[in-house]
Amino acid sequence: MAADGALKTHDGSATSLTTFQESPNTLKTVVPPMDLVESGRRLCITLQDAPGWSDDINVVWYLRRMIQFILGQRAKDYKLMAGARALDEVAMCGQLRHSITACLYFITPHRLKKVDVIIMCALSQLVTVIPVIAKADTMTETELMTYRQQVCATLQDPSVVAASNTLPALCFNNFGLQHKVLSGLDVAPDHLPLALITSRDTESMTNPNLLGALGLRQTDFKQPVRRYRWGAAYAFNHEHSDLLLLKRLLLGDKVGSLYALLDESYRRYVEFCQQYEDAGQQVPVLVQTAAASSTPYLDYEDYRNAKTAVESAQQAMKILMAENKALLEKLKLLQAAKKQLAERDNGNATTNGHGNKGTTAN
Repeated sequence: MAADGALKTHDGSATSLTTFQESPNTLKTVVPPMDLVESGRRLCITLQDAPGWSDDINVVWYLRRMIQFILGQRAKDYKLMAGARALDEVAMCGQLRHSITACLYFITPHRLKKVDVIIMCALSQLVTVIPVIAKADTMTETELMTYRQQVCATLQDPSVVAASNTLPALCFNNFGLQHKVLSGLDVAPDHLPLALITSRDTESMTNPNLLGALGLRQTDFKQPVRRYRWGAAYAFNHEHSDLLLLKRLLLGDKVGSLYALLDESYRRYVEFCQQYEDAGQQVPVLVQTAAASSTPYLDYEDYRNAKTAVESAQQAMKILMAENKALLEKLKLLQAAKKQLAERDNGNATTNGHGNKGTTAN
């Protein structure tokens, strides 16, 4: 929270993996507590910003850092609760202060990358992964519909992009896409993944229906807007972005989907407790186990990326050497031409000198 009580949001800059490792709390956004009238509880939400893998050559190392963070947060709850896990889901709902409830995994528009599929499969075994499409305003309706179908089909059968005859098959735990969670929200399965836009530019929102949907009472609320020469795209307009649908999925109508997410988080925590104890309360051991099914696929990707980088460097070196050779040839020609000009100038100077002497004699 800022000093004036306003919600602190991300400034849009790239998230550093180094900062995430050394000081993840600096990348947190704490949402003001919200009272859930239906359940008589107060909901406290913390958003943890985490870096993407970007074009990092060592993707395996990146995945291990993400897994370590997720399991490390569960280990904090284990210590806080002294390993207690005998209570039922109703009593424990929302009591895990540190465990990650859901992971919003942003994928690029138009093209689903193989590495993203592998990482989502790995993370979905530890936490509910909700894929969302970023920069949705870069796609037409037809492109978005086709892309959604492609993403859903790929996550249902990851072997489409990552097949192996020797490695264990990848699997995506699709809790975040389950029909029982979506049906109460009027979200059709073919409307997933949700497609979002946002912006640091804002515009005042005066539509009372939208303000009510956001649970806001003030009339001077500003919503993100992306302006173009042809018009504007608004983050809270359901025809432009699914941001409000995402809010409903995470908070829920009558908090049904929220309880489902919290129950799933507690179930995973209970499984973690036993695994943590079996591993001698050593998180690195669990990280190794959790990453084992996916890292072989990424090892090949790392090798391929490294090979591509080396080949690109070699090709660039060949081009540079060819350019240097051409420059040397030009330099030799220039030096030869300079030498010829110098010899010609010397010859002219000698001829002119003899002619002057003859004239003087006369």
